[in-house]
Amino acid sequence: MVRAWLLGCLLAAAGAGPAQAEFPLFRISTADTRITEYALSMEEIRRAPRVSEVRVAEFHRRDQRARRWMMCMFNTLAVLRGFEYWTVVYPQPGSDVVLVGFPRSMTEDLAAFDPRFDTRRALGIIAPIERGVRLCKDLRPQSN
Repeated sequence: MVRAWLLGCLLAAAGAGPAQAEFPLFRISTADTRITEYALSMEEIRRAPRVSEVRVAEFHRRDQRARRWMMCMFNTLAVLRGFEYWTVVYPQPGSDVVLVGFPRSMTEDLAAFDPRFDTRRALGIIAPIERGVRLCKDLRPQSN
């Protein structure tokens, strides 16, 4: 897990794009990011060229700290997959699967290529990874 995260960050810094930087499905937990106050995990369960389906345990019971951690991990997933932007569609009640999309710009309409983004459950904003990198720098995985 940690190696994949580091590899993705290095590839992103070197300018590797999505076609150049494929890796196994993403899995991470709060323990991997040096957080012991609460326990969360995230697991990518399906991947398409510009969309990942991610299971987040206890998604609907998250607090503010957990929201920040999830946002940082969505950002990490975007970096690992070689994208510059990301957005999400939150799951329906009773589900813990989040749809993470990777637009090519801050203005791209993701519903144009995936109708699942045309919903009121969509986040409604597109996040650039550079903002997440600054905000999430203290959540780096532990090296073993």
